[in-house]
Amino acid sequence: MKVLIDQRWSGMHGIGRITYEVMQFLQADPTVDLEFVGRDHINFPVDPLFLSSEIARHKPDLFFSPGFNPPLFFSIPIILTLCDLIPLHFAETRNPGKILFYNTVVRSACRRSAGILTISDHAKREILEWGEFQPEKVHRVYLAAGREFEPEGMCFKNRRPYYLYIGNGSPHKNVPRLVEAFAFSGLSREFDLLLGGMAAGYWSDLIGKWGLEGSVREMGLLPDEELPSLYRGAYCFAFPSLYEGFGLPPLEAMACGTPVVVSNTTSLPEVVGEAGYYVDPLDVESIADGLLRMTDQTLHEELAQKGLDQAQQFSWEKTIAEIWRMMRDAAAS
Repeated sequence: MKVLIDQRWSGMHGIGRITYEVMQFLQADPTVDLEFVGRDHINFPVDPLFLSSEIARHKPDLFFSPGFNPPLFFSIPIILTLCDLIPLHFAETRNPGKILFYNTVVRSACRRSAGILTISDHAKREILEWGEFQPEKVHRVYLAAGREFEPEGMCFKNRRPYYLYIGNGSPHKNVPRLVEAFAFSGLSREFDLLLGGMAAGYWSDLIGKWGLEGSVREMGLLPDEELPSLYRGAYCFAFPSLYEGFGLPPLEAMACGTPVVVSNTTSLPEVVGEAGYYVDPLDVESIADGLLRMTDQTLHEELAQKGLDQAQQFSWEKTIAEIWRMMRDAAAS
């Protein structure tokens, strides 16, 4: 089978992990002739036309996009990935052009596709309601922590015990409330809060607003190989996100043996199960209380063990097997 994949989604995020794992699997399969979309960046809104020309040029049996960008014209089976509908939910990411793109180009391509891939039951419910698709059109597969995320190994050394956040600076990640809650909790007398995932200086105004220059550290953009050490060394991982299609960072933290404080919203309870301490992400006092509760050593140890057990429920082998079955069925159709 000749498969064309859009590898431009590679990177340090959930879509990037799907891209990497699918590519690794297909490259190792001698029955697959794997080819790649060629261009260094995704250029909206003309990308659907570019992908149409790539499909015409490569003439694959199947096109797979790990992201939401579809070709405009196609006569072969395609599989599209919609991890979430974040661009339609938040004022900071909503604009008339993006809404029009989703509700016309993306929705039309999804209806004509061989299948839609998503990464949680919560996301699947939203996509079914948005697109008015038949349930069998949308396939849910879970992400997983990489094999490098495990409790054994090097731990990041910090001057004091630290709480950790890893993620981008998008408004729905809710970092301003996390920093405010850290200030409100009084934990800065004994703990640091490390913020990773954005360029150094990104959070400096926020840190200064709460007078936390001595206890909140910006770790900057982090290469993948440094993440396990940071997770292992953390006293607790804090992730009060307003919305997640899946929630990979808490799963990675649990796989490293670090207890997590997470939001009680969207897909996070689905991923974390009974292994996390849940907070209301809109309530600073609730977030602060969650951070403080982690200083209870009994609860801390209990959630660390539950997190290790919960992380074992997810595996890339299982995920890729499901995606591969979906690909075979689509090509056969």
